[in-house]
Amino acid sequence: MNPTGRCLGRVSIRLRIGVGALLVTGACVPGRAGDTTAPVPIPPSLPTAEATTPAPPPAPAASTAGGLIRITTDVMERARRYGLIAPGGEYVGPVDGNGDPLIFEPITGYGDFSDADLFEVDPTEIVALQARCLQDQGFPVRLDPSGSGFDFTAVPPEQNQLAFAASIACKEGLHLPTPTPPNTDQRREQLAYLTLVGECLRERGFDVADPPSLDEFIELDGAWSPYGSLPPLDPAAFEELDRACPQWPVGGYGAWDPGDLLRPRT
Repeated sequence: MNPTGRCLGRVSIRLRIGVGALLVTGACVPGRAGDTTAPVPIPPSLPTAEATTPAPPPAPAASTAGGLIRITTDVMERARRYGLIAPGGEYVGPVDGNGDPLIFEPITGYGDFSDADLFEVDPTEIVALQARCLQDQGFPVRLDPSGSGFDFTAVPPEQNQLAFAASIACKEGLHLPTPTPPNTDQRREQLAYLTLVGECLRERGFDVADPPSLDEFIELDGAWSPYGSLPPLDPAAFEELDRACPQWPVGGYGAWDPGDLLRPRT
């Protein structure tokens, strides 16, 4: 995020494929969040996760609007647990109207991935659950057409920091395990899928780089994708391409095995 308050565009929550770490990119973060205890407007009907998504828990009696419980003790320890402390030791998370760290207790009731292998989990499931959690807190976030992220375009600018803090609480409530590097078999599976993605892109007229060897891919820590060879595309063109040649398997790697065909997103 941008702790200085300079607006950089829309906020989009995405996943780092292969390691399962949720990211926040393209953030538009105002310098002041305003009164964080003010009522949050309830959004209109929005896309949600599948019908099997658990219902949200009732708002605790001691919470602020939307069921958010602010951390008031051991704030920096909690910030460190949430990954909001930069290598240099400075706090880089959301702040309130006074510039103080704005951190909430995890919001639970949307799933528990504590025993999951993140490599096998469908990233779009995590994104949908996090978006559903935020929507239930009153923030009108919208899922990307591909399901790979969501944005805060419709969130009032004065609530941007509050929405950022809520998104972190929603993520923490999913109890995602600490990401670990994929093993050799998982890297092999990942490379096999990305090779198919490259073929899919070539069929659509794009000149993409040949895939690395498995040893090279492991040495790169999985940081190769045929999408890295693409020229700049407008958002609509990129979304169309991502539906036809998904950057990761539909349903996640748990639903795809080497030898399977590449399945487009619907």
